[in-house]
Amino acid sequence: IGKPEEPVGDVEPRTPPPSGQRRLPGIYDDRVKRKVQALHYPGITCHDAGPNYSVGVDPRQYTQGEPRVPAEDAAHLLAPLLAMKPEQVESRLTYRLRYTIIKRELSEEQYQAVQRLQSTMFVVQPGRVLDTSDSKLTPEEQLAEAVDRLHDMLDDRSAPDRITKSAIRERLLPGAEPGALAEKSIDGTPSVYINNRLFAKPIPGVMYGLAGVGFQQQRRRHYPYHHMASPTLGFLGRVKGRLRGVFGLEQTLDETLHGIDGVEKKEIDARHMTIPERSTRVEPIDGHDVTLTLDINLQQAVETSLAKAVAQARALAGYCVVLDPNNGEVLAMATVPSWDANDLGHNTLPLVNQIISNYYEPGSTYKVVPVMAALEEGLIKDGQIITQCTGAFPIGRRTIHEAHNAHGQVTPEKLIEQSCNIGSARLALRIGPDHYLQWCEKLGFGQRSGIELAHESSGSLNRANVKAQITLANMGFGQSLAVTPLQMAAAYAVIANGGTYIQPHLVKQPSNPEDPDDIAMPHHRVCSEETAKLLRRYLEQAVSGARGTGKAAIIPGYRVGGKTGTAQKPGPSGYNSGLAIGSFVGIVPVDRPQFVIIAVIDEPKGSHYGGVVAAPVVQEVGKYALQLYNIPPNPPAAKTTSADE
Repeated sequence: IGKPEEPVGDVEPRTPPPSGQRRLPGIYDDRVKRKVQALHYPGITCHDAGPNYSVGVDPRQYTQGEPRVPAEDAAHLLAPLLAMKPEQVESRLTYRLRYTIIKRELSEEQYQAVQRLQSTMFVVQPGRVLDTSDSKLTPEEQLAEAVDRLHDMLDDRSAPDRITKSAIRERLLPGAEPGALAEKSIDGTPSVYINNRLFAKPIPGVMYGLAGVGFQQQRRRHYPYHHMASPTLGFLGRVKGRLRGVFGLEQTLDETLHGIDGVEKKEIDARHMTIPERSTRVEPIDGHDVTLTLDINLQQAVETSLAKAVAQARALAGYCVVLDPNNGEVLAMATVPSWDANDLGHNTLPLVNQIISNYYEPGSTYKVVPVMAALEEGLIKDGQIITQCTGAFPIGRRTIHEAHNAHGQVTPEKLIEQSCNIGSARLALRIGPDHYLQWCEKLGFGQRSGIELAHESSGSLNRANVKAQITLANMGFGQSLAVTPLQMAAAYAVIANGGTYIQPHLVKQPSNPEDPDDIAMPHHRVCSEETAKLLRRYLEQAVSGARGTGKAAIIPGYRVGGKTGTAQKPGPSGYNSGLAIGSFVGIVPVDRPQFVIIAVIDEPKGSHYGGVVAAPVVQEVGKYALQLYNIPPNPPAAKTTSADE
């Protein structure tokens, strides 16, 4: 028995009836189902149906003989329900002599509407209701009770016409002939031979509806966390009629996840029953599961903190990456705003992963590159005076300026702590264009990282102009070149882990936890452990030093290192003074690194400095990550006492 009730809550796909039974699809809620089952009337049965279907048609029902419903009439009934033009539907109804899809992936509302056309009816075997020998009621009393109960349950109170008791009674009597029980209208037009019809047939389970129109069950990918990590996870799309990964990890891992489709070919007889000896089936082969490095709890915390920072700064967008510097695992990768992969039809954002595809001028976060290169090549030493910063440095017809004040005598540590442009520019010039490019490349800049995502950008090292002194000097403090947020995080991971570049990755790779030198991903030595250690000390001063620019990243109880960056955004005719990108890259904790965290805020309004708009994100994310991974705080410093005490 099936009745078009509005479903309560979500309707899940149901298990089809066992082989050999005829389907009786219908829409009804559990309340009606329980009532019908409680009747225990022989010859009246109940089966479930679910909404996860495409609607299709067997065109033979409309192209051979005299169809019960003309194709034109059926098309006019289906068209408004499927949000299609009648002529489009009619062309599918008469397309060719085989089963064809009219429309895929029906919405819940569309499914219910078409179900009403196809299967809003029930089937009885006339006379069986009275075939109860153990009943104490007379046959007339049994019939009256059945009519009353069925009428209460099947009568659609919202319809302009109702299924009458007399019509039900006639169909339950022995020898009843098939016929219409009620006719409803659609948009004022009587739906003769279509809607809400009660048939009596000696063969239980035979059902009539809109000829040849049925449903094909299908699978759909559902993303339970909606917008979370959606640019990284990606989504599925139809490729030559099949669902395949078309973006993000869904695309790059499609062959692994998808497996091999099964194939089933069936022939049916005039009663729509399968002919077993003319049917074949090849079972599908499941794809393989993939374990990601992303930590869902950390990912959620990152997106929450980043969204708050973007809102407070009234910024265009924000990006954040959390990297494990010791093995290259990406623990979180967030973009704000983002989209819901379950509802791409309403998305207005560009479908791109900004963290790997869009590049930007990093500004002062890049100053670790010339300092590392100069230390490794022996051009400077720790504590050595690099330059006397007067606030301006002329190069040909151009002059490099400091953002705020002159710094006086500049050492490597002071260069990082106070973010000296002139000191960085002089180091880049001293290293020279060729060697400087080599150091940039060793750190992963100017090339794709190889992460498991398509459409990754290599950034730009401005190789064509690097021999110009002003260009090379600008590159020393992060201008005239471009990087991605992921590239910058991977470069700081070199400093964090003691000098080794490890390819960042999103898919878990096996490694030997007992051997710290066993790194599963491609890696190479960039600098010595001593140089990396010095740079970590300099970065800690940039956060907690007296004149450090990253004080907003301090986490009580832990030592934090990091570097702020602020860069104007270039436009068609030069730099735009009103648009900037503020960023901060942190190492947490800097004395025993566990996380590298980069936050980038694009076009903040008001203050645009990285220490103001981005460092608080690193502080919040770092604090949460330390707690999540149970990283103990530093023990408090021992109190010193004098000999007299």
